[in-house]
Amino acid sequence: MKKAIQTLIFPDDKEKRDLYFKGSKFDDTDIAKQGILISPKGSLTFDTYFNSISLKKWKNYTRLKNLKFHCEIEGYLKLTVVESTHINQKTTREKEQAAYIYQTNGMRQSIDINIKLTADADMIFIKINNFDKCSVFYSGEFYSDIADLQQLNAVNIAVGICTFKREEFVLKNLAQLNRDLFSEKSEVKDKIDVFVSDNGHTLPISELSNQNIRIFENANLGGSGGFCRCMLEAVFNKSNTKKYSHVLVMDDDILFESETIIRLYNFLSLLKEEYRNAMIAFSMFPIETPCVQYTKGKIRENNTSKCLHADVDLRFYKNVLANEKENAVANFSGWWCHCIPTSYITASNLPFPFFIRCDDTEYGCRYQNTIITLNGLGIWHPSFEGKHPISMSYYDMRNNLIFMTEGVNAVTKDKLLTELFYAYKNALYMDYDKAMLAMQGIEDFIAGPDFLKNADFIEINNAIRKKNYKMVPPPENKAAQLAFIPTKIRPASSVEALNLFAFLPAFRTKYINCDKRNVSLLGVRKLYCYNIETNTGHYLTKSRIKAHQCKKQYKRLRKQIECNFVEIVENWRKNMAELTSMEFWMDKLNLDASDYHFRNEPLQVEPYEFAPLTDPKDGAITKLIKRVFPWYTKMGANLRKNFLDAPHFTVRSDFQMHMTFWKRKLIKMLGLSSFNREMKDLRQFKDIHKGERCFITCTGP
Repeated sequence: MKKAIQTLIFPDDKEKRDLYFKGSKFDDTDIAKQGILISPKGSLTFDTYFNSISLKKWKNYTRLKNLKFHCEIEGYLKLTVVESTHINQKTTREKEQAAYIYQTNGMRQSIDINIKLTADADMIFIKINNFDKCSVFYSGEFYSDIADLQQLNAVNIAVGICTFKREEFVLKNLAQLNRDLFSEKSEVKDKIDVFVSDNGHTLPISELSNQNIRIFENANLGGSGGFCRCMLEAVFNKSNTKKYSHVLVMDDDILFESETIIRLYNFLSLLKEEYRNAMIAFSMFPIETPCVQYTKGKIRENNTSKCLHADVDLRFYKNVLANEKENAVANFSGWWCHCIPTSYITASNLPFPFFIRCDDTEYGCRYQNTIITLNGLGIWHPSFEGKHPISMSYYDMRNNLIFMTEGVNAVTKDKLLTELFYAYKNALYMDYDKAMLAMQGIEDFIAGPDFLKNADFIEINNAIRKKNYKMVPPPENKAAQLAFIPTKIRPASSVEALNLFAFLPAFRTKYINCDKRNVSLLGVRKLYCYNIETNTGHYLTKSRIKAHQCKKQYKRLRKQIECNFVEIVENWRKNMAELTSMEFWMDKLNLDASDYHFRNEPLQVEPYEFAPLTDPKDGAITKLIKRVFPWYTKMGANLRKNFLDAPHFTVRSDFQMHMTFWKRKLIKMLGLSSFNREMKDLRQFKDIHKGERCFITCTGP
C-alpha cells in the first residue's frame, strides 16, 4: 500500500525559487496550470533544500524499507536519480543511481521508479534533461510501499498558535491551513487540528472556528502563557475526544509551506520506537533574506546558546548537502515552529512562566531530549536584527539567570557577578535605562520564586515598556552619512577609561551607526545611535545623577550575590517543579480545574544532574586583586586566569608540585643531581627510546 513521504513543492515567490528547483531553459510562469515547461536541451534539478530527500535521516530515524518516486511528465526526456554524500566542507560525492529515458508522444504520463536505499548516501534528488522540443514536468512525490498501513504510528498533531494582536498574519495562516490541510481532499484532515490562544482578545472567534480550528481568549501572560494554554487545551481538556501524539507550537507571524506539516506527519508516522519521544525542530529563515538559514536547531553549552548551521545560504547545492550533517547535536530549538511529543507534556512538566524570552530554551533543555532536524522542514520569520527594544533587557537578564540554575548549565557565583557587571556596564555608555532594566531583572531573580508566584506579569510588562527608546529620524544633514559612511571602529574602551569619561566635562553630540561599545565617548554629552534596519535612532544623554544611581544599585546587588549565592540558586531549584505544574498555571490562567484531567505519566527522558554549588571564600590576595584590578577588566581577568582560578596547572592548583619542580631545578643547576634519590631514579629513563616514533599520552602537569 502506498505511503507518501514528501511531495515536491513549487514556490509562489520567484525570489525563493532556488530553495525548490534549479535548471536552465525552463518556463515556470504558471506551474499550477501548465507545469514547468523545459525547452530543448534544457534541464531541471531538485538538489535543493525543499525538494531533495534526507535519505540518511529517514533511514536512521524511521522504519522506511523502500522508496519510490512518482511523477507526471510529458515529452522526450531523461530522468536521473542522483545520490550524494558529504565528505567534508569542500568535497562531495555524487553518483547516478539510475537513469530512465521516456518519450510520451505528446501525452501526459505517470511514471514510477524505484530508488535504492544506499548505505552511505546523505541525500537523494531527481534531475531531468530534455532532448527534443518542449517537455513538461507537472508534479512529483517520493513514497513508500508499506505492506500493512496498520503498522504506522498513531499520529495526531495539535498545532498550537499563540498570538497577540497580529490579526493579519493569523488570518492568512488559518486560511492557508483550511485550504491545504482541512479540505475534503486532504489525507491529513482528521489527523491535524489547530488551537489558537488569543492573548489580545481581537480575533473573530465565531467566524474562524470550525471542526479543525479552535480559538479561545486567554489571559495575556505572554508566549509562555499562550503556548501553555494551547498544551492544556490539546492534552488535558476533558472535552477532547482525540488523543494527540504531538503538539506543534507555532509563532503567529511566520510564513510556511503547508506541505512541511504534511511531511512532519509522514515522518512521525514512521518513526522508530526508540525515537518516538524525540522533538522535531524546524529551521528558520528570515523573511528579509529568505534563502539564508538563520538556524537549524540550537545548542546550549557552558551557559550560552548557539545557533547551528547559522547564516547558511541554501541556494547552493553544497550548502544544502552540508546542512544534512550534524557535527553538533541540538538540544533545543525556537518555538517559531517546533514539534513536541505529548509524552513530554505532563501535569508536572509545563512551560516555565517567563512571560516572554527563554521559554523555548528552558523547556527544550529541561531534560536530555533527542532533537531531530531535516532539510525541507523550514519556515520564514521576521528577522530579529535591530528589533529588540530595551525592555527585553529585563526579560533577557532575569529569565537567563533563572534558567542558569537548571541542570544543563553550570552556574557559579562569578558567572552571576559577570552578568551583573555587564548589566551595569550599559550605564558607562550613558545607556542608564537599559542598565537599570537589566539590573531590575537581576533583583527580581534574587527575590526568588515567590516573586514570580505573586507577580502581575501584565503590570510588569507595561512598566518596563515605558522605558523603551523614543525613536526619531536622524537630522537631515546626518542621514546620508549614517546610511552610507560607516562610523570608524576602534577598540572597545576599558572600564577605567569609561569611568574617566563619565566625570570629564562634555559638550559635543556624536552620531554613530554601529555598536556604541566601539566608539570613544571622550567629551560626548549626547549620543545619537542610528538603527539602519528601521532608518531611525535614539538619543542618549550623559547624566551624573543617573550614573550614580546605577552604580549604587550595582554595588547593592553585587553584595547580595556575594553573600547569598548558594541560597539564591537553591531556592530556585527547590521551587522549579511548582512553577511548572498544572496547578500553578490553572491559577495564573484563571481556568476551572474541573474541566481538565491531570495526566502525570512518568517522562521517558533523563534529567540533567545539577552541578554542585560551591561558594569558595576569597583569600586576602584574591580580594586585593578584585578591588585593585576587578576581574571583569583585562588585567584582572588575566591575573585570575593564570594564577587564581584557572582549571589547568597553576600555583594555586598544586603548590606542592611547583615547589618540587623548583627544588629539582635548583639541585640540577648546582650539579647535585646524583645525590638526589628521586632524580637518580628518573635519570635511568632518559633517552631510552631515543630516535623511536611514539605517541605521548596523559602528560600530566
